[in-house]
Amino acid sequence: MEKPDILKILNDELLTAYRKINALKDEVWQLQDQLQDRDEFIKMAVEKEKEKEKEKEKEKEKEKEKRKEIETETEKENEIQALTEKVEQLENQLKEKDVVIAKEVKKRRARLRAYLDCLAELTDCQAKVKLMEARLHQEPPQPDTGCSSEVEVEKEKEKEKEKEKEKEKEKEKEKEKEKEKEKEKEKRRRRRRRRRKRRRSTRRRTRTRRRRNL
Repeated sequence: MEKPDILKILNDELLTAYRKINALKDEVWQLQDQLQDRDEFIKMAVEKEKEKEKEKEKEKEKEKEKRKEIETETEKENEIQALTEKVEQLENQLKEKDVVIAKEVKKRRARLRAYLDCLAELTDCQAKVKLMEARLHQEPPQPDTGCSSEVEVEKEKEKEKEKEKEKEKEKEKEKEKEKEKEKEKEKRRRRRRRRRKRRRSTRRRTRTRRRRNL
């Protein structure tokens, strides 16, 4: 009677051992499945991180390109400012030269007028001398009645009037030239104002672009 009891006990122990082994196998399979799931999850997470890193690199490249564009725009603005400053300097130099040239022209015109006046007086004197010589050689001396002197005085007055008219015409021409110069100055001022407005508009555009990019 003792042997069968021992066998039963051993069989029961074997059965419990088999059951434990099967339970452990099931746990092992479950753990393996969990590990596989975790590996796949880790792989997915790693892939997502890689994608995020790629996106970050792309964003960095875009930021670099934007910075380069801003730098190129600032360089262009600096070049434009330098060119505008040079243009303004050249315009100022041209204005100074125009003033000097106008003064020289006035001086030369005054000299020319004086020369022409002297030449006219010289021709008048020469004509008078020729008339006097012709009268001396051709006509006998006559009593001086004063008529010839009055005629000469009238002629001189007419010549003086003609000279005054010429001077008035020259003054009118000078006034017209001054008006033309004022018109040119006004045109230059308008051009400068337009350029300044363009510069301000370009600066505002660049500022708005930078703010949008930021």
